[in-house]
Amino acid sequence: MKPSQPVNGVSRRAFVQRVAAAAVASTIATPFVATTSRAETSPGRFAVSTDPTDDVLFMSATKVAQYVREKKVSSVEITRGCIERIGKVNPFINAVVMTSFQRALT
Repeated sequence: MKPSQPVNGVSRRAFVQRVAAAAVASTIATPFVATTSRAETSPGRFAVSTDPTDDVLFMSATKVAQYVREKKVSSVEITRGCIERIGKVNPFINAVVMTSFQRALT
């Protein structure tokens, strides 16, 4: 069997070494990233959204959570809005396989 030729100037050995190095680097970096995130959102402090959207259905999750905490909107209102949107859009994109709308509202 003939050894494989380098593709785009990268041999199989060099490719595997680079992938392994990237895996090790991401494993080492993960605890530092998690520590930073936790410190910024310690108990009692929540992330504040800079999302300019006014429609709850298109807001970031951070902004929706902020609105719920500030009692500007209830979780039931958000759920009903999502259910209504699923009813309008799902016939075209078929993204929701199983609906549990009653369960979501209780």
